[in-house]
Amino acid sequence: MSTCLLKYFLHHLQAQDIKPILEKALRISQAHLNQSKDIFSKENIPLPDGFTEEDINLSTPPLFYDLFALSFVYSMNRMSMVNLGFATSTVARADVLDFFTQAFNQAAELYAESTTFNVI
Repeated sequence: MSTCLLKYFLHHLQAQDIKPILEKALRISQAHLNQSKDIFSKENIPLPDGFTEEDINLSTPPLFYDLFALSFVYSMNRMSMVNLGFATSTVARADVLDFFTQAFNQAAELYAESTTFNVI
């Protein structure tokens, strides 16, 4: 869902000063999807049906103000830190622990960037 929303936000974005943080959030979100797929594939776990490109329509008019996109990054990473902190403490597999630890650190970094962003 995050990947779809970030693509939508970036497509309609007018405030170019917000663009780098949204692009970074999108890159991280896409990397997390790929890492999750790799872990599932190695264990022969079927991939769940998630959101796809078919779930977004970039030709629709913008539904949100640009600052909402920044607030989305803030909120999603705030929740991610809580969820990943819990998930990290419940995992024994080294590869999954590394994934969650890396994801937590990236969420903390994006959260910090979104809270210290200067909006004029």
